[in-house]
Amino acid sequence: QRQAAWEAAAEERASLERQAQALTLLQSRFHEAQSRLANRYSEPLREAIGPYLATLATTPLQPLLAFDPQQGFQDLQLRQGSEAYSFDRLSGGMREQMAAAVRLAMAELLKPAYGNVLPLVFDDAFTNSDRQRQNGLKQMLLHGIDQGIQIVLLTCHSDDYRSLLNDVQKNPPEVVGGTERNLVTLH
Repeated sequence: QRQAAWEAAAEERASLERQAQALTLLQSRFHEAQSRLANRYSEPLREAIGPYLATLATTPLQPLLAFDPQQGFQDLQLRQGSEAYSFDRLSGGMREQMAAAVRLAMAELLKPAYGNVLPLVFDDAFTNSDRQRQNGLKQMLLHGIDQGIQIVLLTCHSDDYRSLLNDVQKNPPEVVGGTERNLVTLH
């Protein structure tokens, strides 16, 4: 009787070990598939952000981000050289510029799904950006225009963007409702 109980217990143990191995293999395959899915979504966006960031600095800036199927894109970071800075650690102006680069890159990637017409609105989006970065911001917006993104720029500081308007050979900013709030459409 003890021998039979021992054999039954050994058989149950072997069965549980096979189940544990199967579950371990299943978990491993799930994590591999999840990683491939994350890369499938994050890699094109990361690659599209790069050229926008290149307009902002003389040293290469690389975006880092992760994609979680449950939570979407997360862990946005900016790498400069060997240092990586989380989005929270960036200055207010750099956060604005990074956010603009992400938005422009997303619009670039989504544009084909919307008949190649996807307007992107910036409403005083660069109020914290340093004056010395204005040229880089203009180059970033011009890159978006070159990619076929329609950009609507709302600003209280139209003089900061007049040269951008000249670059795309558009009319000067419109006066909306007789006020100095300017609507600048770049395409």
